[in-house]
Amino acid sequence: DIYIILAARPGVGKSAFSLQVAAHVAKSGGSVLFVSPEMSEKQLTYRLLSLESEVNHKNITGREPLKAAEIENLKKAHERIVTMPLVIDDSSEQSVTDVRLKARRIQATSGLDLLVIDYLQLLCEGDDSKEAVTMVSRGLKAIAKDLCIPVWACSQLRRAYGDEVHRRPDKSQLRGSGQLEQDADAVILMWHPSQKDKSKVEIILDKNRHGPLNEFYLHFDKKTTKFSNEGW
Repeated sequence: DIYIILAARPGVGKSAFSLQVAAHVAKSGGSVLFVSPEMSEKQLTYRLLSLESEVNHKNITGREPLKAAEIENLKKAHERIVTMPLVIDDSSEQSVTDVRLKARRIQATSGLDLLVIDYLQLLCEGDDSKEAVTMVSRGLKAIAKDLCIPVWACSQLRRAYGDEVHRRPDKSQLRGSGQLEQDADAVILMWHPSQKDKSKVEIILDKNRHGPLNEFYLHFDKKTTKFSNEGW
């Protein structure tokens, strides 16, 4: 029962990273509920296909013609994806209560090992004020505790100005409420340390209630939205 916050500024790839984590857990046999009020199930499925087949995302969406080898890779990727115990819920205007009910139902019927929220500010009913974010954060923490599962929630960092745009982020910059930092068992931050090389992403474990802090680099392939250790 761990409540994890993954935060980054727009464009760094927190949604792609979260989807890859969800797919990894599902491929390992864990049941996953991926809640995405922002992106549709179709969009996320395209990303999964690109991730699993290593076919350029633009080609899958029809912007470029597919080669025979790519079609074959996509067929094999699709066969793997449809067998994953991964449920994507793209319902808009959801509340924490809605998510709790869906998570309970899946856990009762087929088991649930991970809940992913992309992203938590979209669960705020009406606005993303400090009070609303606080209520969502407490609700997600309660889900992790009550259902005894990890809850992985994406968050934005607060808007940066001036030199802060290029400054290494820390957990105090979580957008909306200091309650996020307080509630989370772990806070993971992402950023591009080099503005010239956007394929290099630093992953910063800035809070870890149950272990040491750490940081490491990953390579981000924009064509397939895949993170890997390649080159680092």
